[in-house]
Amino acid sequence: MDLESYRMSEALGRMAIRSIWDSSIHTPKAFDTDTFPLRINRHDDLAAYIDVMHENRFDRFMAEMSGMTDTELEEFLGGLVAYCRFLMAHFRSDSVPLPLSGMLSQYCAYRKATGVPTHARILEIGPGSGFIPFFAHSTDSIQRFD
Repeated sequence: MDLESYRMSEALGRMAIRSIWDSSIHTPKAFDTDTFPLRINRHDDLAAYIDVMHENRFDRFMAEMSGMTDTELEEFLGGLVAYCRFLMAHFRSDSVPLPLSGMLSQYCAYRKATGVPTHARILEIGPGSGFIPFFAHSTDSIQRFD
């Protein structure tokens, strides 16, 4: 959804609220104090939030995997390349930050999901980093990822 549509939907939703208590439920103070991406006015503003969930955890995720096989390294690098292409296509930047910890965490989750025999549909709930599709897009057995 583009920012203008999001802002319009948010404004219409707020107009429908007739109780200050209901209004406060939808505006948690943590959003204002804990660096939740508020008041984003341009698509490019979102680039500042890349790799803010898993930084400095690369070694932990690598230990969880006990290193990588050649095949896993090739898949991981393929996901990084897909990420770089996406970032260059959607964010104007001369450089591409590599969220290695975040990508590795999501690669671990992807590997776990592909180990489940019936993994045709994946539903991710929560504030995920959104990196799993860079790996899942090339997996034929995953029919849908939400």
